[in-house]
Amino acid sequence: MTDFKETNWEALLSTIPAMLALTFFGILHVPINVPALGVSTGEDNLDVNRELIAHGISNALSGFCGSIQVNISRDSQALIC
Repeated sequence: MTDFKETNWEALLSTIPAMLALTFFGILHVPINVPALGVSTGEDNLDVNRELIAHGISNALSGFCGSIQVNISRDSQALIC
């Protein structure tokens, strides 16, 4: 179990700006990169809402497992497709 008495709350609070910036980026990059990926691959059946939901679920699962947030990379995805 975590002993919260040992937590350095000042250090934790100092990371809030970075956490907010990463959250903003995580929200912003999906609506930009998903349509761009569709154009790159010639796919016209894109549902940004579906992608946002899937992205949110994957990030939640990643967080519960103690991993970093999930990001898509248009360049590597275009190579796979």
